[in-house]
Amino acid sequence: MARPEIDIRDSYVIAEPSPREAFALFEGEWASAVPGHEEVTGKAGLFADGRVIWAERKLSGFQDKTILELGPLEGGHTSMLCRAGARRVLSIEANRRAFLKCLIVKNHLGLAQAEFVLGDFRRFLEATSQQFDIVFASGVLYHMEHPIALLEALSRVSPKLFLWTHYYDAAQVGAVKRVADNFVATSLVEGPCGPVRLHRRTYGPALKLAGFCGGPAPISNWLERADILSILGHLGYTSIEIGHETPGHANGPAFCIAARRD
Repeated sequence: MARPEIDIRDSYVIAEPSPREAFALFEGEWASAVPGHEEVTGKAGLFADGRVIWAERKLSGFQDKTILELGPLEGGHTSMLCRAGARRVLSIEANRRAFLKCLIVKNHLGLAQAEFVLGDFRRFLEATSQQFDIVFASGVLYHMEHPIALLEALSRVSPKLFLWTHYYDAAQVGAVKRVADNFVATSLVEGPCGPVRLHRRTYGPALKLAGFCGGPAPISNWLERADILSILGHLGYTSIEIGHETPGHANGPAFCIAARRD
């Protein structure tokens, strides 16, 4: 089949060079509001997020720390980790378009401590022998097809862990039809601390959106709140603190966890 003809001139920008031209490459796809470029970016306040400030306090600071960040999305949290003095932030992003947005942000903000890499962090965790002071995993656990395996992998690379995640609660999920309709099945599996229920969720029409922020599989499995905490305890995290809990979150109940081995 012959390739469709294109006009290569459409690939050139003839406006005066400016950061805005780079941010406008993904106009309509940004989730977060990039300071100074709100007119072409999104609305979520991920570049000034109280959850990151909470994690910094609970995990004894980010100054001079090596941090593994999973799913940086558009680099908002990454920028906060760098501003808080992290020595190195390795941020792994699987979504090609999100990765390119992260590079735009890094270039614009001069995030010298941050290294964005494109690929599946699960493969990285399977192969790496590196250790990190902290793992920062915001908005990724509930996108996993195998969330227990992810928690086990994270426990092998760091004594400190930050999570922000949705969790399954029948009453809260059932109260919002838009959310409840995406859950299609429940299965019982053997976890590290006994039987665990996995609640299968489909992404539905969201898979068609250019700005899709989910995982690489068409489904994910949500854990229940108590099971997340029990698994972390079994994996050796002796101090587990909870914050920013929002049972009535529009997309399903959610909370922050700061876990550490003392």
